[in-house]
Amino acid sequence: MSRYGTTPGRPEEYRKLGEKAVRPRDAATLIIVQQAKEPRILLGKRSMKHKFMPGKFVFPGGRLDYIDQRIRVPTELTDTVLSRLRRETRSNISDAKLRGLALAAIRETFEETGLVVGRPTTDVVRTKHGSWSQYFAHGVVPPLEDVDFIARAITPPYRTRRFDTRFFMVHDSSIQSDPSRVSSASGELLDLHW
Repeated sequence: MSRYGTTPGRPEEYRKLGEKAVRPRDAATLIIVQQAKEPRILLGKRSMKHKFMPGKFVFPGGRLDYIDQRIRVPTELTDTVLSRLRRETRSNISDAKLRGLALAAIRETFEETGLVVGRPTTDVVRTKHGSWSQYFAHGVVPPLEDVDFIARAITPPYRTRRFDTRFFMVHDSSIQSDPSRVSSASGELLDLHW
């Protein structure tokens, strides 16, 4: 047990007494709900080599990239979801950044699991960004209208790596690849399963 009384971790995961708290980085995660007799969700185990939460089971997700805020796609979050996001964040965060967080959750899910969460389209979206280019090559666009905002969590200040994470959710009907064939696309998430 750590000196903070939380889940034990390696000493380097906790800031030293007297050190200034690290500013959290914006991040997003995607909870995919598989509609079956009993609903199931997708989880993966973080590699033990990872510096943040090694060995823990998590939803796919990661940091917001600048491209996530800039890329133009022909879909939008619903007004209800955008309104809830605005209420759960600082007032100086733009709608483009909030939308970018939902896009980051979709991109990170694609990178970490190989799952294509999208809506089939004939629209062509062009980008030089590697992951987004690979994603759009599947003939899809992000299904922002189907994304729901669930919660926000900020890593406690005693951690050396901190994230201000927004949790989004979609149903498996948004998956355009075989949901039974999840892979460790980036190697960041292992033991992926529903």
